[in-house]
Amino acid sequence: MSNLRVLSALSGVLYILLAVFFLVSAVLLLVRADASMRWLLLVQAIFVPVVLMFVGNLVLSVGWKFDPLLHLAFFLMNLLIIFLGVKDILINRSL
Repeated sequence: MSNLRVLSALSGVLYILLAVFFLVSAVLLLVRADASMRWLLLVQAIFVPVVLMFVGNLVLSVGWKFDPLLHLAFFLMNLLIIFLGVKDILINRSL
C-alpha cells in the first residue's frame, strides 16, 4: 500500500470517529440545553454526523483516487466542524 492510500484511510477513519464523537457530545448538550436552543442542537446533532459519516466513508473507500485539493477541502471542513463542536461545548459548559 502506498503512503497516499494509508493517509486516505486514516483520514476516512478520522472522519468516522469524529462523527461518533460529535453525535455523543451533541446528544449530551441536547439533554442539558434549554428549550429555546433544543431545535438548533437537534438539527446539528442529526446533520453534522450524517455529513461526517458520508465523507468518512467516501474518503475511506475511494480517497486515494481523490485530487489533493479535495483532501484539503475535506480537511478544512473537518476543522470547521471541530470548531463548531468546541464552541458548543464551551458555550454550554455552564449548563
